[in-house]
Amino acid sequence: MSLESDANLLSSLQIFSLLDREAVRLLAFQAETQDFMAGDAIVKPGDRPRGGLVIVKGRVALDPVNSDAATPSEPIKLLEAGALIGQLALITEITQRMTARAIEDTTVLEISRASFKKVLREYPECAAKLRAAIASDLLNFAKALEHSRSQAF
Repeated sequence: MSLESDANLLSSLQIFSLLDREAVRLLAFQAETQDFMAGDAIVKPGDRPRGGLVIVKGRVALDPVNSDAATPSEPIKLLEAGALIGQLALITEITQRMTARAIEDTTVLEISRASFKKVLREYPECAAKLRAAIASDLLNFAKALEHSRSQAF
């Protein structure tokens, strides 16, 4: 893919849509393309991803933690082109809890945490937008959790 098509793909995702066009282009330029064959594990439980993975083409199954690639169980979720795997890994170091398995030949763009943080330092107005969006999401999550707790009792 070209830089512009990669940037357009990134811009279509909520987390990257908060960034200025030049910031998105910088991320697209620094992204690494990785190809996987059908059946390949893209990430496995215990992996410590360097960042997020955006599916460029193909489909990916998120499998339960105890899944074995040789005998895959029913996936928890199917992801298609344009989906982001590991959004939290863009911001902080995490340990992978699921298997992401290519169910057909798949290409992903890896956006490293280091690149993402560098862009946020260079574009502080984008960092402020992202911080506000995360704060809003956390507040909504806390409200939903409180509501479900009150319904349980």
